[in-house]
Amino acid sequence: PNEFEKMAPYNVGVTAGIEVDRISPVWIEKSQLMDKIIVPSTFSKAGFDNTSYEVTNNENGQHIPEWRNHTPVDVVPYPVKTIEADKDFKLDLDTSFNFLAMAQWGPRKNLDALIKWFIDEFHDEEDVGLVVKSSRKNNSVMDRDAVEKQLTDFINSNYPDKKCKIYVVHGYLTEQEVKALFQHDSIKAFCTTTHGEGWCLPMFDAAIEGMPVVASPWSAYTDFMTMPDKKGKDRFMGLKVDFDLGTVGKDSIWDGVIEKGSNWAFPKEFSFKHNMRKLYNNYGTYKKRATQLQKHIQEKYENDKVMAEMFTAISAGSPNVSSTEVDEMFANLTEG
Repeated sequence: PNEFEKMAPYNVGVTAGIEVDRISPVWIEKSQLMDKIIVPSTFSKAGFDNTSYEVTNNENGQHIPEWRNHTPVDVVPYPVKTIEADKDFKLDLDTSFNFLAMAQWGPRKNLDALIKWFIDEFHDEEDVGLVVKSSRKNNSVMDRDAVEKQLTDFINSNYPDKKCKIYVVHGYLTEQEVKALFQHDSIKAFCTTTHGEGWCLPMFDAAIEGMPVVASPWSAYTDFMTMPDKKGKDRFMGLKVDFDLGTVGKDSIWDGVIEKGSNWAFPKEFSFKHNMRKLYNNYGTYKKRATQLQKHIQEKYENDKVMAEMFTAISAGSPNVSSTEVDEMFANLTEG
């Protein structure tokens, strides 16, 4: 949204939104330039709809107790893509049960805590591993060396006698290679200690593959990680990690994006360890639950269905396009 500009008679701004509980004043100001905003999750929509600030107009001195966004916000999620796994993708793992973590190495993803808690819990387990797909800034060789050094130094200084394994995957992967990674026979579950997400594509990929997920039930991914049970009540289908909501640290404040005083989730150490162990000891039970979610996701987020939602969201509301014309245009588009 920092880059939103009024470029046409009718303007639609598309953004993943934010990973905290509010948007910045800059985003409110920029949103006024749009006729509509499209985000992927109800969490992101809430950030736009529920944030307000007490401000004073410097030009006329008018006091505004609740300055907020008034541009309509639609939710259109990511679709399930049909992708064939790269059959030539190789990943040699010595352990038969492996957790996967996929995250940039930075404050928001909280990867340091995940690695430490994993080693604490499975320190003496020779057949359990953690596959870390990560980078610090980019996909360069220097970045890979920095990631490996940071991880090696941490392990050698704190866990020189550990028996569990840590694997590093670094660098650009094609969508086909990502598919192969998530379908690897020895990668059994996805785990995260993230503070917050605007969607979380890696977790979405895991859920699409029917992979059990260990995560705190907070922020955008609760949209696709939740489904109705037999009684029609929404249920988070991952292994729920307890968490506290708290303000972001100084190292995570980003002027114009993540504002001071914003809140996000802080996963609890004991709960994360407990749920990883519970999954390891009762894998069949949670694999069955993940398979149920997989079916739900493949139906709800089916590609053509989501494309229709996006087409309608972009077109509907334009002063030059009627709802009937939207239907006709989409029919012609799909036929073509």
